[in-house]
Amino acid sequence: MVLFFSRSDLLNTLVFCSLCMSLPAGYKFHPTEEELVVYYLENKVFRRPIPPDVIQEYGDDDIFGKSPKDVVASSSKGLGKECYFFIPQDEDFDGRNEIIRMVGNGLGFWKSSGDEKALFNINGEIFALKMNLTYFSGRPSSEPRKTHWRMEVYRLPTESYTNHNFKVDFQGQCM
Repeated sequence: MVLFFSRSDLLNTLVFCSLCMSLPAGYKFHPTEEELVVYYLENKVFRRPIPPDVIQEYGDDDIFGKSPKDVVASSSKGLGKECYFFIPQDEDFDGRNEIIRMVGNGLGFWKSSGDEKALFNINGEIFALKMNLTYFSGRPSSEPRKTHWRMEVYRLPTESYTNHNFKVDFQGQCM
């Protein structure tokens, strides 16, 4: 699964400086959804080489155990307003209509905004499934406050790896 976090006012000099040291001058990582899935997520899942130091591998607790602000602050791959992560396959993202995922500190939660959506390539074939989530501060049972944090969760369709007798280890997520 690839995580994509987005925050409208995110600018972190330390993240930018560490990024400058690991990427060539002028490099901008801005893949399309299909590029993200085909060249990064599929290669990660099928254990094929991927470009190093572009998308970090995180544990599920690293992403959902902290607030999005803390996750992005701990990332050395913040790309302006976006961060990309690989996380282990998560059964919470299995196509259900609504997902509410509490953050480890209990002070907020991620909530799906709409159904999981199939993404189609130019040939009309499904190449990925995508779910959008929004971060809320507070608890779902109280009066939560919607924040500016967004997450896009990408996963491969089950058929793409069961046909190869593969067990999926990773999903991609972007913040």
